[in-house]
Amino acid sequence: MILLKLEGITKSNLKKVTDSGLYELRLRFVGVHHSLHSRYLKFEKKEPLIQINWNNFFKRYKWLVEEFETRRLIYNRKPLDLDLEKSEKKFNIEILGTYAQLNSPHGKHFSLLIRHKDKRILIDPAVHQKEVKEDLDSIIITQSDKDHWEYLKEYNDIPVYTVGARSVYREGN
Repeated sequence: MILLKLEGITKSNLKKVTDSGLYELRLRFVGVHHSLHSRYLKFEKKEPLIQINWNNFFKRYKWLVEEFETRRLIYNRKPLDLDLEKSEKKFNIEILGTYAQLNSPHGKHFSLLIRHKDKRILIDPAVHQKEVKEDLDSIIITQSDKDHWEYLKEYNDIPVYTVGARSVYREGN
């Protein structure tokens, strides 16, 4: 049996876990959710008290649920399953970077991270990839500012789309 940390779960490594291992992972998810999520959620909005990225937690739990469905495994629904359904209906926008960058002489701006269901889209990358702290599905560039194109070097293997913007950045400039 493969023992996984919850934060280390990927779709591909879930396929290698036995059925009993999937049930064990689910119990761990339910335990964390029961003991921490409902207890700290109302306080987390004001200031972070614990270091859990709930968006990633729910994303990984969803992958586990999908693997249960693929194998046609049965489980009892818990409050975690209801919270997963609620989180999938949310549309969330987060500002990455600071407003101070807006008037920077280097032309730096902030980026937007859009979350909807299980998709993560970065708009106008003006932050380093390590600042995003989530797996991205795609990047959209809406402006031709040099910094948006320059940061793309850090985002390997992520599809990039542009809406009327074209790169004015050239190597060596």
